[in-house]
Amino acid sequence: MRQLFKQAALKLAAKAKMLPYGVDFAADLRRRYPCLTIGTIFDVGANIGQAAEMFLSRYPRASVHSFEPDPKTFAKLVSRTEGRLTAHNLALSDAPGRMRFDDTLRSSEMHAIAKDQSDASLPLVDVTTVDLFCRTRGIGKIDLLKLDTEGNELKVLEGAAGMIAGDRIPSIMVECSLSYGEHAGLIPFRIMQERMDRLGYVCLGIYHQSPHWLDPSTAEIQFANCVFVSRHMGQPSPP
Repeated sequence: MRQLFKQAALKLAAKAKMLPYGVDFAADLRRRYPCLTIGTIFDVGANIGQAAEMFLSRYPRASVHSFEPDPKTFAKLVSRTEGRLTAHNLALSDAPGRMRFDDTLRSSEMHAIAKDQSDASLPLVDVTTVDLFCRTRGIGKIDLLKLDTEGNELKVLEGAAGMIAGDRIPSIMVECSLSYGEHAGLIPFRIMQERMDRLGYVCLGIYHQSPHWLDPSTAEIQFANCVFVSRHMGQPSPP
């Protein structure tokens, strides 16, 4: 209930143009690129649909494809599906096939494609790529690609090379580590920014910042959602 109230308040404030820059990614996207219409969203690493719920609220005319390979978590995701949300029991990576999936950690939000693919004790999940999925489903454009795959984000981007090269993904949201040191399971922001720069994207803003819960003695931000936009969208409007 608290989260729903927060989302509703942000939505109303954004409509009234009361939000300062950097608070809400949807408001900032609309402010800088008013001609960008968000019609199709890919939620990769959907978990139980937390981000999908936010996307559906922010973009009432958009359709969301949520990808979650963990069977138990997927069952919870399916229970939240509605007309504009379609759930897929799939992982996305750089090649189609089947891969070992590490579901050993207590929190399902940290489950991911296994680093050690030789561990036969781990379950196998079906894997595809963004390019292959779009080609087989007849999807010509992804207006917003959200990635939260606990360290597999660079491989997902490799599997989206065709869509990216064709200027068919104007905006990408990626969960990144903002810690100065290495953060297990997350891509450091500096590495992601370098990759996105090579792909032709710049960072629009950093949102949903999370403090270091495991070490309350530090004020350092642990991770956040970083939104990148394609340079090919042209000159942005003033912030």
